[in-house]
Amino acid sequence: MHKTIFSIKNRLENSFGIWRFHQYIQYFLGDIGLVLSRKNIWTYKDFLFWRKKTYHSKDQIPTTYYVIRRRSGHKKLEGSQNMGICGWMMFTLGDIAYALKNNFVPVIDMMTYSNSYLMPDDVNKYNAWEFFFKPVIPYNLKKLRANGNVIISTGILESEMPSYDVLMDSDWEHLNLKQWRNLTTLYMEPQESIQQNAKKFLDQYHFSEHKTLGVLCRGTDFVTEKPHGHPIQPDIATVIHDVENAMFKYGFTQIYLATEDFDIYYQFKSHFKNKVITYSAPNVKYERGPYLKNVYHTTEYLKQNGLNYLTSIWIMSKCNGIVGGITSGTLAALLFGNNFEYVFYYREGYYD
Repeated sequence: MHKTIFSIKNRLENSFGIWRFHQYIQYFLGDIGLVLSRKNIWTYKDFLFWRKKTYHSKDQIPTTYYVIRRRSGHKKLEGSQNMGICGWMMFTLGDIAYALKNNFVPVIDMMTYSNSYLMPDDVNKYNAWEFFFKPVIPYNLKKLRANGNVIISTGILESEMPSYDVLMDSDWEHLNLKQWRNLTTLYMEPQESIQQNAKKFLDQYHFSEHKTLGVLCRGTDFVTEKPHGHPIQPDIATVIHDVENAMFKYGFTQIYLATEDFDIYYQFKSHFKNKVITYSAPNVKYERGPYLKNVYHTTEYLKQNGLNYLTSIWIMSKCNGIVGGITSGTLAALLFGNNFEYVFYYREGYYD
């Protein structure tokens, strides 16, 4: 039986829904604390940085740009922040929908603050979003204020976004999903390098001649740490059993495995032998502590890790079927692709 939680949709049914109200209270109290501790000049600057800002063009240009940011707290962000690129996708889709609803042009900012893919020393040097996706508009973030009216977001989600609840619903192929797919197609086209690397892989393993089942498994780190509020992940023995049944029932001839965990890769390879293929063989073994994705310490390493993962998800979206735990990655694959013959997600509730 699933644990009852507030869905993203329910949280945002009105402008001060329970979830958003909680977010605003949390950040408001944090802001007050920062104001009272002005002796810490960095945190006070942080408070000023995350305020909502509006700039108006002197030339009366009708276009208004909405700058999308992701706020994860008041403490100085580090490159090891937990949100992966697919999590960024979901949050950003929500704010793109908000921008379009208000006739704003969405602009994605992963440049002016440290984040999952940008270490503090590289802030304002690169827009990390463009490591992975083609830019939504051609404007440089630094020049936006001179080109039109600009609203810079607080970094708190302003609208419904694609949530895990979509996959928790047994009737997941509904209108909302199609709308999110349309936005994904329009605003989240992977960079050419990702598409080209994926195509080479698809050709190398003859996807056009095979019936391929994509399998996504979160690493042992996630299963062990059980992060509060995230979907419960299945144990690997169960996944292997269900994959074997799906292959027999639906005639899949090869398995495309997406995981960053060597132990999971080894178990699949031992069981299914040469039927298992993967974009980049995992080489990380988990020891209790930080998430697997957080063992990297340079922007270039973070970037390459994100590129590999997004390429892997793009490949999965080209499979004929998907089996996996509910994660941002499986949701991203579902949004990128729309020709799946078989889709199975483990709906086991949420971690306490």
